[in-house]
Amino acid sequence: MRKSLSFFLLFVVFAPSRATAHPVPWGVASDQPTYRNNPDGVEKLIKDLLAAANAGKTERFESLRLPHPTPWFKNVFGEALGAALGAEYEADRPEHRSVLPEALLRAAAGRSNPDIQVRHDKALVRDPFLLALMGAMSNPVRLYGVVLNAKDETKRFHLGYFVHLDGRFCYVGRLFLIVAGGHRGVLLVRPSIEIQQPEIVDQPRPRYPSEAKGARVQGTVQIEAVVAADGRLNNLRVLSGHPLLTNGTLETVRNWRFKALVVGSKPLETPVVIEIAYTFN
Repeated sequence: MRKSLSFFLLFVVFAPSRATAHPVPWGVASDQPTYRNNPDGVEKLIKDLLAAANAGKTERFESLRLPHPTPWFKNVFGEALGAALGAEYEADRPEHRSVLPEALLRAAAGRSNPDIQVRHDKALVRDPFLLALMGAMSNPVRLYGVVLNAKDETKRFHLGYFVHLDGRFCYVGRLFLIVAGGHRGVLLVRPSIEIQQPEIVDQPRPRYPSEAKGARVQGTVQIEAVVAADGRLNNLRVLSGHPLLTNGTLETVRNWRFKALVVGSKPLETPVVIEIAYTFN
């Protein structure tokens, strides 16, 4: 295990592996209302949490914590990485109850209906950072990332990821896959730490390759890359896709620009997995 920026976050180098998943009764707190396992369920949860925060009912946030963090993280990320993430999650527990309500209220200040974005792996356009994070999982699970836009639309608040267990949502935290010293690792950033959420800022649209169009070739191209501290993409490689579609896609995506992940005041390199779908419809 390796730590970086240890005064506020955890960096754990991982070796991707695949283990056999087993259904686990996680024993989620029964005092939380039941929500559907879909984006609408997440949005309803966030609205309920905002109402609780406005009413000063911070005890409502205690029911969001994972009931057995270390076993859950081990099941999803593997033994070594899961143990480290579980220990860090337990250390973060007081902040989940005190800091999350404050973040929700700051993001929704002056709004009766705050702008809530729910990112997940089944969306029509899938979040490239979430796709990369799922690649670090031994047993992939569906995570819902929640982002709230501030009142003036100039700042976004990344609340982190939620997971649906036993009919209810639990807060997993702000997880990021990063690259440091040539190694990949997973960060669990505490709620009290300011971050700049990584995102796409310039995204030239790929053209349908004429040769592929003439051959009636359709499909999805998947490209892996690393967002550098300056927002450029490095180390691009094609993960999948028809050869008639991949070359032009790779050259176009090479010109995309991002906002880098910034934790505290330090920019960090972040892997992404980008998907481009080509269809005649």
